[in-house]
Amino acid sequence: MTQKTKKIEQLKDVAQVTLTLELGRLAQIRAEEVSFQSRLDALKDSAKQRSAQMQSVDDFDSAMRGGADAKWTAWLSDERRRVLRDMATIAERREVQFELTRRAFGKVEALKALAKKSASKP
Repeated sequence: MTQKTKKIEQLKDVAQVTLTLELGRLAQIRAEEVSFQSRLDALKDSAKQRSAQMQSVDDFDSAMRGGADAKWTAWLSDERRRVLRDMATIAERREVQFELTRRAFGKVEALKALAKKSASKP
């Protein structure tokens, strides 16, 4: 193995570690997305349940009479807006991280090709 081939192999190893780190960061962001999506789904389910309750009630229930229903609806709207804003921020981070991961993958592949080419030369 020539000195040049050794250096390429070392660079390839470093690039592989970098790719692994970038993939880990991407997975972490994806986990955050899933968490916020679950939160959004839970809010939607709560709204559907309350809507179904309202359909089945002939008269005002205690939540409506006390004004809690209106406050809960306002909170639900605010919370949904917050979750959607956070999801948009995470989506932006995901796109940036995806680009970093893509570049790291490209470096690994390029160094693999160089290592193969260098190893085949006498």
